[in-house]
Amino acid sequence: MYGAVRTTDVEPVRDLVTSLPAGALRGLEVGCGTGRYTELLLDHLAAGSSIVGVDACFEMIQVLRRTVRPDAAIRLVCGDAGALPVPEGVFDFVACFNAVHHLHLDAFFEASTRQVRPGGHIFVYTRTLEQNARSIWGRRFPGFRDKETRLFPRDRLERAVAATAGLELFGVQEYRFARRAAVDVLEARVRACAYSTFSLYGQAELAEALGCFVASLRPGEVDWTDENTLVIARRTAP
Repeated sequence: MYGAVRTTDVEPVRDLVTSLPAGALRGLEVGCGTGRYTELLLDHLAAGSSIVGVDACFEMIQVLRRTVRPDAAIRLVCGDAGALPVPEGVFDFVACFNAVHHLHLDAFFEASTRQVRPGGHIFVYTRTLEQNARSIWGRRFPGFRDKETRLFPRDRLERAVAATAGLELFGVQEYRFARRAAVDVLEARVRACAYSTFSLYGQAELAEALGCFVASLRPGEVDWTDENTLVIARRTAP
């Protein structure tokens, strides 16, 4: 259910792959969840590439174990990505899609810098705090903007890269996506906690907020714009 109500954006995957060298690569995806981006990313990499997907949530890893293609070069680990028993510099890149707000930001960049080879890349795809406030949820869903304090402002992401020894900012790409969905689809996203922000509400509080949200929308289909940011960092030569 969770994966069915979330949106997967192919554009940042295509863009990050253009930053990578040609040939088979080894990648680490931190916070892979149910794998919405894992197989998509692997499909855009050269033949012979592989990905290690890590998530702290056992239930999500189990879902991905059941659904991942048997022939996919994907290894799944439940636990802390920063504590993987792998040699330093073993990966060509580390990627994190819509999950960095669940992590300790500075520790994530420090661990990822150790895990990628010199010249390797770290990609963070996320909704910034500013973008969240401008989203349909931030503008129309009661309490959403105030409750979601885990997201980072863009300048905080950039400062975290700059403060990490051996890491440099390679680029920042912002995206705007035109979305359309029926009101009942948006309701389903709330009930399924498609965004973890909804889990910060009490049951009665969420029901009341959902009622206000639906009442603020016109019947039928709703149009809005989603915004996201891709931060690209690179490990400098030792």
